[in-house]
Amino acid sequence: MTSFEYACFISYRNSRQKENGLLSVFAKQLSDALERTLDTRLYEDIARQDNDYMVFLDDNVIQTGDFVAKTMGDALCKSICSIVLFTRSYLGGSFWCASELHGMMKVERHRLDTLQVKPTEMGFILPVLFKGDIKDMPKALRQRAFEKDFTKFTLAVKDITEHEEFVEIIEALAEKIAAIQAAILEKNTDICGHCTDFSLHDIETDEGRSEIIQFVEKLKSGQYTPEQPFS
Repeated sequence: MTSFEYACFISYRNSRQKENGLLSVFAKQLSDALERTLDTRLYEDIARQDNDYMVFLDDNVIQTGDFVAKTMGDALCKSICSIVLFTRSYLGGSFWCASELHGMMKVERHRLDTLQVKPTEMGFILPVLFKGDIKDMPKALRQRAFEKDFTKFTLAVKDITEHEEFVEIIEALAEKIAAIQAAILEKNTDICGHCTDFSLHDIETDEGRSEIIQFVEKLKSGQYTPEQPFS
């Protein structure tokens, strides 16, 4: 038994021009396309509460006045998996992205331990290269990155579902998410039970920012070992 509210959590570096920047435009198109594609592939309906989205995208869900670290952490914890849209600035330009990835890795560790499976058997983080080079990814992401990428996307693309190469990746992502859900359902274990106790590090605080800086340094050097998010 699980209590997922989202099929996936999309993590990306917000554009400086938030409404019409390249990444913001792409993330919205990807979210919409995944919503439609996942609808026919999931093995069990997502128990969405008070929201209209199957895919978590901050611009769609975050409301004014929300405590961002808690809201984002709760959504991440209640998503089947997370998609990382990787660019060179993903870790270097945004403490929030790094905080999200830190949370993803902690939640994944908890799930692997709870389900008693090895990292090579099931992963809950799906990195996809958006801009840059695969070598820009830390090893922990690079070794699990999708074979195909979205590097050819430009603002000239008005609908990614009209481009065969993008549709292929979207369908592969949807199939992967559905497969993860099916594997979890087979285990018949609630892996969302502790989500109310989980939040991301708040990078607006000195302590939170310090924790994330240390995380990025360890991740880039290959020395980071995910810890349990719950006591």
